[in-house]
Amino acid sequence: MKRSLTLIGLLILLCGNVDAKKKFRPAIIVKQDGTQVECLAEYPDKVDAKAIKFKADRDSKTQKMESGDIKMIRFFLDDDKAVDLERLSVISWANMYRGKQKISKPIWLNVFMRGPVTLYLNVITTTSKTGTSTEYIYYCKRDNEEVASTIAVVYGGAVIKIGDPFPKIASNYFADSPSIAEKIKNKEKGYSSKEMEAIVGEYNSEKLAQQGK
Repeated sequence: MKRSLTLIGLLILLCGNVDAKKKFRPAIIVKQDGTQVECLAEYPDKVDAKAIKFKADRDSKTQKMESGDIKMIRFFLDDDKAVDLERLSVISWANMYRGKQKISKPIWLNVFMRGPVTLYLNVITTTSKTGTSTEYIYYCKRDNEEVASTIAVVYGGAVIKIGDPFPKIASNYFADSPSIAEKIKNKEKGYSSKEMEAIVGEYNSEKLAQQGK
């Protein structure tokens, strides 16, 4: 069985018009020291990619930049949209459930929604003799948090019905919004792991309203 965490799959999923065969795309690399490099960059093929390939233009020589030197990459797509990748340490789903603060090494995360809580989404594809399955992994991070928390895992678009750790993990994470946390804990309609975008959107709207924004 082959299990790989892919970033290209999500870019296709989000944007539709991405041609995965185009290895290098217009991008801005933001380094850890804040400096920016406008270039053509290659999508990392793994979340733990140790280096990113880039070049100044189509005719330039390919170079490599260590992932540890990069804070974010913004890729510009064919339909005038952009996708951001950020490199962060994460607390795994299992450790979130156990209440442990053990963090992983930094990995690349796709930014799905920004706000008081930023929502990230990566996609896992598992290939075996019986076929291919997909997992959607959602992470959250507040501005004052140094690491991203794994909040939900959705298997092939299906919500886990039995032994689902999501209500506990998500209600704890969103505990500073009692109404949202309670709805998640009670497994109310619209507050399952499959509705992460709506949950984070509601949370962010609530926090911005409290800030008078």
